[in-house]
Amino acid sequence: MFRTVTIFALAGLASAQLQLSQSCMNAFTGIIGNSDANACLNPTALLPLATSNDTSIVGPITNWTQSVCSASPCSNQTLSTIVSSIVNGCQAEIAGISGSSVDPTTLASQITPLVQQYYPTVRQIVCLSDNNNNCLVSTLTNLQAITGPLSLSNIASAVMLGNVPSIPNNITCSDCTKAAYNILRTNVPSIVSDASGDLQQTCGANFTDGVTPAGITDNAADTTGSSGQGNGAMTLVSSGLGVSALTVLSAVFALL
Repeated sequence: MFRTVTIFALAGLASAQLQLSQSCMNAFTGIIGNSDANACLNPTALLPLATSNDTSIVGPITNWTQSVCSASPCSNQTLSTIVSSIVNGCQAEIAGISGSSVDPTTLASQITPLVQQYYPTVRQIVCLSDNNNNCLVSTLTNLQAITGPLSLSNIASAVMLGNVPSIPNNITCSDCTKAAYNILRTNVPSIVSDASGDLQQTCGANFTDGVTPAGITDNAADTTGSSGQGNGAMTLVSSGLGVSALTVLSAVFALL
C-alpha cells in the first residue's frame, strides 16, 4: 500500500513540475538564494530535475546526497523560514490540493512542527550507506536497471498507463531497506506499525529483528562535521526545488 501511494505521488509530482504558478516558482527561487538553506540543502544539485522531466533522477540525487550528507544539518529556524516561504508562495497549489483556500500563517504553524519533528529521521535514512555506497542511490540504481531510466516523465507515464513493475525481493528486502525500517520503527513507529507482518512474510522473520546489518553506516554529518543523526527540519521537503525534493522523499519511502 505504501509503495502504491508513493508511485502515485511520484507521478503527481512529475506532472506538477510543469504546472507551478509563478508565485510558487518565485518562492523556490528565493530559497535557492537563501545562504542558510543552500548550506544545508544544496538545492542546486537538483537543478537538472527542474529543467528536464526526461533526466534520470539517479545522477542528480547522487550529487545531492553527497553534498547534503556531508553538510551540517539545517537549523529549525532556517527551515521554519523555508516552510513559511513555500506556504505563502504556493497558495494556489495548496488550494488545488485541498480544494479550498487555507490561511498560510495557520498552515505554516501546523506544518513547521511536523517538519522539524521528522527531519532527523528522514535525513538519517537518506544518508545511510552500505559498505560506503549510499543506500538511496544504490536502491534507485538497482531499480532503474529493471525499469529503465527513472525520469519524472517515465514515472508519470508508467503510472498513468498502469505499467508499474513489481519490485523484486532483492531490492525490497535489502540490508539498506532493513536499516531504514529499523530507523523508522525506532523513531516513528506509527509509520510502520502495520508493516511488520507483510515484511516478515516477504523478507523473512529476521528482517524485523531490529539488528542493523553489517556494513550499514549513517553518514549524516552533525554540526561538527562528524557522523550523527543531526537535527533540524525535513531536508527533502525543504529543498529549493520543492517538486524534485518531494520526489526524492517519495523514493526514500518507496524502499519500504
